[in-house]
Amino acid sequence: MIRHINTVHRTPGDPQRPLYECDKCGKTYMYSGELAQHKRDNHDARPPKPRAMKQKAASEKFPCQVAGCEHEYASLESQAYYRHLQEKHGVEVERKIEEREMVPTSPPHNPIAGPSRPRGPPAL
Repeated sequence: MIRHINTVHRTPGDPQRPLYECDKCGKTYMYSGELAQHKRDNHDARPPKPRAMKQKAASEKFPCQVAGCEHEYASLESQAYYRHLQEKHGVEVERKIEEREMVPTSPPHNPIAGPSRPRGPPAL
């Protein structure tokens, strides 16, 4: 609501924010994005460049291993693939739980205290 009041009900001499003025027709806008939109709509300005899209990490798809099935999965070890095998083909897959040894990734905590301040009232 504050933006509405500041945008719609703002007086021309208000020094609160600078106005963005169109160099073609003189219309003013409070936000640079509004001026850019006005130029695109009314003065044939070029549209903004599309944003770059990040490529997904793995774009390779793996087909279902059952003959005649055309479903594809990002991994043949995914839960979605196992569920597909069970629900669509009636295949039970025994999944093993891997046991891994926990390896610390940071050095052990050093319990030696660092320098300390003297106790007592602060020196004046």
